[in-house]
Amino acid sequence: MVSEPLNQINDVMEDMIEQSVMPGAVTFIARKGHIVHNEAYGHSYLYEDDQFNKAEQPIQTETDTIFDIASLSKLFTTTAAMTLYEDGHFDLDDPVAKYIPEFATNDKEDVTIRQLMTHTSGFPAWIPLHSQGETREDRLQIVYKQELSSDPGTDYTYSDLNMITLGSLVERLSGQRLDEYVKAAITKPLGMSDTMYNPPEELKHRIAATEYQH
Repeated sequence: MVSEPLNQINDVMEDMIEQSVMPGAVTFIARKGHIVHNEAYGHSYLYEDDQFNKAEQPIQTETDTIFDIASLSKLFTTTAAMTLYEDGHFDLDDPVAKYIPEFATNDKEDVTIRQLMTHTSGFPAWIPLHSQGETREDRLQIVYKQELSSDPGTDYTYSDLNMITLGSLVERLSGQRLDEYVKAAITKPLGMSDTMYNPPEELKHRIAATEYQH
């Protein structure tokens, strides 16, 4: 490893915290199994609202602080689907509707699993799903019925709806909830004990605050 960039990390991280880019962070750099840099900076909980009013009892970031990885979870969804592909459960160019019949609405009959994975299905980037429906199943049905913004296979649009549908496909084919299947097929075999959906209450003290929502 080249030492000069490593020696600059502390100053860069502390400068970003000073500029309120984020209240805290953890850095981890390894090469060929050797950890060369692992440091914690700032706070995992510092502000009580979106006006930068500081909490009465802030929490320091630790090297084992757990962070929300947000859309990086899409990588786990796709990897989970590919484990099922490798086991012969589907072909990449199968229509999604072959496994999720409700999906065959609004000209989506020919959308393929490959198009979900490559964000070329024609789905819009997002819809305000959090404010629609009452249950998880309600929201899945809303996604299945969503109209396309373009013809399948013609445009690339990075879309949450692709991965929501792909996650549902994993559940239909595996017979398990996505969080359960990802644990069984990916994170547990790899020893990733701190990577999960729906972390339990006993881990709350280690989880960094993400964003303030009214």
